[in-house]
Amino acid sequence: MSTTDKAKGYKTLAIRLDDDVHAQLQVIARLQETSIAAEIQQAIAGHLEAKRSDKELGSRAAAVLESIEAESKQRQDAIANLFADKPSDATASKAARPKSPRS
Repeated sequence: MSTTDKAKGYKTLAIRLDDDVHAQLQVIARLQETSIAAEIQQAIAGHLEAKRSDKELGSRAAAVLESIEAESKQRQDAIANLFADKPSDATASKAARPKSPRS
């Protein structure tokens, strides 16, 4: 489950943890004098930092970004052609065909 706290710009997530993992987190939080949520946030921050320095993941992200930009350009061109002042070649050739007389 995910909800948005619009005032603070946070997302609230509900996660499932094994009882053993929860118990361990609870012990760590007590020893550190923090909360389970703070411990999870710290773990996620560390995970994200590790992923930021992953060269392979960075290369994959660059490829995805390039694909997104190419698709965006294609869609922009399609919209521009759709609403252009002059008809495209395909539209013009259809309009130039003589209509067959109906009997």
